[in-house]
Amino acid sequence: LRTLLFSEEFAKSGKITEVVEHFYRDSAVGNKVRIVIVKDKVEDVLKADYPENQHMDAYLNELFEPKLHTSFSPFTSIHDYINTQMSPVYHKMVPYLEKKSGSLEVTRIALFNNDKMVDTISTEESLLVQALVGLKKLSPLAIKFKDNETDKKLFLEQIESDAKIKGNKNIESPKLDINLKIRAVLVEYKGDRDLSKVSEYQKLEQEISKHLEKEIEDILQKLPKLELDTVGLSEYFRMHHKGKWTIELTEKVTRSLDYKVNVEMKVMNTGTLR
Repeated sequence: LRTLLFSEEFAKSGKITEVVEHFYRDSAVGNKVRIVIVKDKVEDVLKADYPENQHMDAYLNELFEPKLHTSFSPFTSIHDYINTQMSPVYHKMVPYLEKKSGSLEVTRIALFNNDKMVDTISTEESLLVQALVGLKKLSPLAIKFKDNETDKKLFLEQIESDAKIKGNKNIESPKLDINLKIRAVLVEYKGDRDLSKVSEYQKLEQEISKHLEKEIEDILQKLPKLELDTVGLSEYFRMHHKGKWTIELTEKVTRSLDYKVNVEMKVMNTGTLR
């Protein structure tokens, strides 16, 4: 057993945890077994014909084996699920799978509040969440600019991130300074800049920084409405709190949290721009 698939309907029923716990307690099952949410019926996914991948078990295992070039994160194992379930700070994220044109694709990331799946975010948003959580090496990231007449889209690889988050230790009026440094290789670029000029490169870096700041702010505004803290921002207040920390305190902090986001982007190199 290497992969557990659950339908979206079952995940929203709140029954997924008891199934995961059953396998977690089984000594014959490894803790590295991956958990995946399927958009439609699991039976339809398992019985479908995938011409280039005849062996379903190997196909799923390959799809959910962590790799740097994979476009989604996190890869959620049984151990990760149970560990987050026991935490009053973090909420779970699980890959969301769809069948498309004879193959399987992770299109989004499912969000859980305790036992129930409540919503999804894009794979791009999940990568930024992982950066804030503290993941140092990120999967490749595609960026499509909005309201930008000069830059249209680009693709970054070999991304290294360094997040520094500092709280004011006050759960009654919580504030956070979020500073994220990102270093990456620019592989693809579509826009009107002449990147042979240093000044244009610097302006592009500023545009990427501004775009990522807006994306992170959008995520941080969305999660409290769902009463979720997938980033674990309440941890920066829990560590200074005297007494037992509860889920209610996490929800209290996330609802009233004020934050300032700063992203510093540096393009270290370019690949063969296409």
